[in-house]
Amino acid sequence: MSVAGLGGSMGEKQYEMSKNPDGLWQVTVHDIAPGFHYHNYYVDGIQTINPVAPIGYGCFTPINYFDIPDDDSEFYIEKNVPHGEIVMEQFTCGQNGRTRCCYIYTPPSYHENVDTCYPVLFLQHGVGENETGWVWHGHIDNIMDNLIAAGRCREMLIVINSAYVYCDEPIHDLFPGDFEQMLLNDCMPMLKERYRILNDRSSFAIAGLSMGSAQAMRTAIRRQDLFASVGVFSGALPIVGTDYDGSAYMLNPCLISEKYDVFFIGAGENEPFWPDTLAKLKELEQNGAGPALHYSSYPGFHEWDVWRKLARDFICRLFGGGNSL
Repeated sequence: MSVAGLGGSMGEKQYEMSKNPDGLWQVTVHDIAPGFHYHNYYVDGIQTINPVAPIGYGCFTPINYFDIPDDDSEFYIEKNVPHGEIVMEQFTCGQNGRTRCCYIYTPPSYHENVDTCYPVLFLQHGVGENETGWVWHGHIDNIMDNLIAAGRCREMLIVINSAYVYCDEPIHDLFPGDFEQMLLNDCMPMLKERYRILNDRSSFAIAGLSMGSAQAMRTAIRRQDLFASVGVFSGALPIVGTDYDGSAYMLNPCLISEKYDVFFIGAGENEPFWPDTLAKLKELEQNGAGPALHYSSYPGFHEWDVWRKLARDFICRLFGGGNSL
């Protein structure tokens, strides 16, 4: 019996396990960095799930994980502070007629200040994961509760959708259906009907990790009339897509602060694309991108411990918040 990671900070090395006197299989290792680690178990060479270890959803399947805190983990640990709520809402998707669900975080004051309306952050997961990721793995509710209690961010709603809009036609890529159409035509009307939200452009932001960052950037570029802030976690700078063109921001960096309140890019320092991306960001900064451009990075790979920290940095800058990093 053995256990192995999926790469990143844990690597792909297989650790052979041995049976202890109590009949339990175990292995002690000392070369795994702190952080969030998906991993697989193998019995006689067959990949399997360990039912007594934590199980999440990643790589399009239930999968085991463990989480080792590092020196910068307090911000996502549950503390004795006022807590907001995570609610699952259902609504109908116009593209396929199916019922969808999304998770919505409301801040601690939401049910007390009944005359107050709030800004909204739409936050997306990555490929192989779903709308549960930012709740169970990202601990976005704890992050928000702790930041609000410390006065480091503005109170806001966070809306977390599944990235996939499956329709009857064959799936040719990892972006089935039209995410933007679902978000704007189905999810947002539900949100406006059921929740007290502000309705001006400066009160809407969109962000995501990996695949979700591509969806966020596409939507923010195509719908500048609706979104004033965008966050890209472990994703590329604006690029030309089949139906959107972000090259103008590279050619004329001044446009970034003319068009957006917050334009945030971040990644793990060990991600292969980051050195080139960081160089481009510094060039944009030097060429007049202005106060909307922000970027940060942390030691690590394409992993949840990095994305939690990037989400914290982005959220602290949204909607005129505390900006205390």
